[in-house]
Amino acid sequence: MRFLATAVLALAVTATGVSGNARSGLKGVVLIDPAFPVCKVGEPCTKPAKYVTLVFSRQGRTVVRTKTGADGSYRITLKPGVYAVTSPNRRAGSGLTPRRAAVRTGLYRRVVFRLDIGIR
Repeated sequence: MRFLATAVLALAVTATGVSGNARSGLKGVVLIDPAFPVCKVGEPCTKPAKYVTLVFSRQGRTVVRTKTGADGSYRITLKPGVYAVTSPNRRAGSGLTPRRAAVRTGLYRRVVFRLDIGIR
């Protein structure tokens, strides 16, 4: 009986991996950088980008949009692949970096995006 339960569990795990049902995506935070006109030595010059929209695209087509929380954090489920990432927020200066993010199967990869709002 114990062997049968182990075999069934192993089969279920294998089937999940093969079928592509494993969850994957990106998580992290968006930071305004620089966030102040004058940065001080020893103090962060960034702050969380609250309620900023992130747009994830592949092959020129928008796949999904998400919005950061009050703390600048986000978490998005995406299929494996490479995505172009933009932010349509009007306050963006030179934009969002990095401009691309790779998603791997079965993994929520942490990516910190930096948003230049043109405060210099």
